[in-house]
Amino acid sequence: MVSKILDKPEIFKIHIPLPGNPLRVLNSYVVRSGGEALIIDTGFNMPECREALLSGLRELDVDMSKATLFLTHLHYDHIGLANVIEPRVRYMNRSEYDSYYKDQTSDMWSSIEEVFMKEGFPPDLMVKQRSKNPARIYAASGIFTAETVVDNDEFTVGGLRFRCVETPGHTPGHTCLYMVDEDIMFLGDHVLFDITPNIIVWTKLPNALDGYLKSLDKIAGFSMRLALPGHREVNKSVYERIEELKIHHDIRLRGCYEIIEEQPGLTAYDIAGLMKWKITARNWDDFPLGQKWFAFGEGLSHIRFLLSRDKIYGKTTDGIARYYPT
Repeated sequence: MVSKILDKPEIFKIHIPLPGNPLRVLNSYVVRSGGEALIIDTGFNMPECREALLSGLRELDVDMSKATLFLTHLHYDHIGLANVIEPRVRYMNRSEYDSYYKDQTSDMWSSIEEVFMKEGFPPDLMVKQRSKNPARIYAASGIFTAETVVDNDEFTVGGLRFRCVETPGHTPGHTCLYMVDEDIMFLGDHVLFDITPNIIVWTKLPNALDGYLKSLDKIAGFSMRLALPGHREVNKSVYERIEELKIHHDIRLRGCYEIIEEQPGLTAYDIAGLMKWKITARNWDDFPLGQKWFAFGEGLSHIRFLLSRDKIYGKTTDGIARYYPT
């Protein structure tokens, strides 16, 4: 399904279904100007996403020889079909493309798994999630080529000027895209309006939550008459939502600290199981495995933040880290 967001400049949204995923839909945006088109994000590498994307591009009469593809970050619900379509050029953040995407598969995943297991994630569940984690099973097939961009890089499409805005946190090099002369921001997953972006620990961004909170402040400094997220709908001011997200993480940090204070010596896996999550599950053991992976990663990002502020300390026993209040 395609819906029109704005008449001038012409902005459309292609609704890309994400079957079986709590995110439900990816918002792939198309900006048309002067016979050219900019496409932002693609969907998973799965038939339902492929059909929706290609159908939407046909409906909008996008000439791929005059099209530019911009990828906000490395998650496969955003880049899974990047090599299915053949635009004139693809843009992707340099650190994500070089350090994670090109070095994808075994090296990236094994390093993350190693970190998670040292924090108490059960080895048997680690093996099971390899075949259930959508971030792995719906990956792009093969390696696509891209021109890499960094913070403040600009490019034009059909006479419209776009600026890259690095917002590390959700991923190490997550990048929003700003229409400089229009005060329009394409947010990717940096700011979502009725769900909170998942913030986990990355090997090259160990204090991801600190990066994310700083990136929220950074984006709040832009003039945005329109802010368009990668998932779901817009239901309030982007500036109001930014403040809500900061409060949300402050509450979660306090809750995480209280668990450690009341039950010192727990692993990150134990602590994540005691944190409050907005999910339909009876208990931690009942969490769907994919959701447990992301919840654990987010719990660990809050632990790392508390460590960076000397609120807690860790002690490793038998290869597993345990946490205590300072």
